[in-house]
Amino acid sequence: EDSPCEGMTLAELDIPKEALIGAIVRDGKPRIARGNSTLRDQDHVIAIAKPGSVDRVTSLFG
Repeated sequence: EDSPCEGMTLAELDIPKEALIGAIVRDGKPRIARGNSTLRDQDHVIAIAKPGSVDRVTSLFG
């Protein structure tokens, strides 16, 4: 199933200021997340967020 963020970089996403994307796990291997990191289908994102931002971050990544 296609992700709504597939092919986008983290910099292109509307990530709340109260959230931080720390890593992207691809093929079982963690990678440090950077603004120019491009997301692929089946990637797992490790995010740190304040409680008020969790729903927004979750909906952002589908």
